[in-house]
Amino acid sequence: MTVGQRLKRFRTRKGLTQKQLGLAIGFDNRTADIRIAQYETGTRKPKEKYIEKLAAIVGVQPSALEVGDIENYEHLFQLLFALEDEYGFKISKDENGTPCLVPDRFDRSSHLDTFRNWYTKSEQLKNGEITQEQYDNWRYNYPASSARETHEALKSIGEKE
Repeated sequence: MTVGQRLKRFRTRKGLTQKQLGLAIGFDNRTADIRIAQYETGTRKPKEKYIEKLAAIVGVQPSALEVGDIENYEHLFQLLFALEDEYGFKISKDENGTPCLVPDRFDRSSHLDTFRNWYTKSEQLKNGEITQEQYDNWRYNYPASSARETHEALKSIGEKE
C-alpha cells in the first residue's frame, strides 16, 4: 500500500474531501484537491514537511502514512523476511498447526509488550468492549496512543490512593 493509498484511507475515515484536506494543509483553493488527488494516485509523493501536516489533520502518526509500499505478496513476504532479519521474528505454528509469525521470546528487542497490547486491543474489539474506530485510533496513533493509555492508567491509580 502506498503513502497515497493510506492517505486516502485515513482521509475518508475522517470524512474529508480532497479539497478540504488540501485547504487544511495550506494549499491554494484552485489546486488543493488536485494536489491531494496526485498524492492519492501516486503521481506525486508528499514532501516530508507535508507528511507531518497531513498525518496531524487525518489524526494518525506520520509513520502510519509512511508504511513501506506493499503492492503484492512478493513485497509482503520480503517485508516479513526483513522483520525476521531485523527484529528477530520467527516463523512458527499456532495450536492448530497454522503458520504464524511470532516475536522471539528470547530476543530482548522483540517488543513483546507491544504484541501483548495489540492482542489485548484486538480482543477488546472482538468482544465489543471498544469500537472499530477506537481500535483504529489506537493502531494508527501508536506509540503515542499506548503511552497516553499508560499515563492515564497511572494517573487513575494515583487518584485512588
